Amino acid sequence: RLAALEIGTSDQRRGDFLRQRLTGEPKGELRDLVEQWRANQAVQLSHDLLQGSVGGRYMILRRTQWSRRLEIRDVGRGFIVYDDNWLAQAVGLRFEDQPDYLYGKWAAEAYYEASETQQPIIDNIDALIDTPGRGKSRVQYQRLVLPFREPSGDHVLLCASLIDRSIDL
Repeated sequence: RLAALEIGTSDQRRGDFLRQRLTGEPKGELRDLVEQWRANQAVQLSHDLLQGSVGGRYMILRRTQWSRRLEIRDVGRGFIVYDDNWLAQAVGLRFEDQPDYLYGKWAAEAYYEASETQQPIIDNIDALIDTPGRGKSRVQYQRLVLPFREPSGDHVLLCASLIDRSIDL
């Protein structure tokens, strides 16, 4: 019932979440991650690499082959819209259960797409994210989603992003 009430406000948020799909290569450090993915295609990206290359702006999600549930397996501490309390408890939550549920639901679509196509997705994002107690914050970033498969057939998805205030969608 609570989710239905929240979803009912989605019309009021139309235009808060914008993305532009890129067909070329991502910027700087994200390009390095794509090159590693192409060379390896295994989930062997180290925490040190993710902390250093994208400043801790990453999430690793798991999706079982039989479900659409995106579970947060790991999250970096470099996200500017999340507070430390949420980041500390995020592992194990559904991706959509972010402080701004509608943003989480919107953002999840790129993960489902990468999971199905098994191809990287690169987007420029311009979003107004509503954080309890702080209101809406505009965040402009380039997002990379890399899909992996575990031997069990389950999907693992890496999201990494770089803040880019020049993105204006």
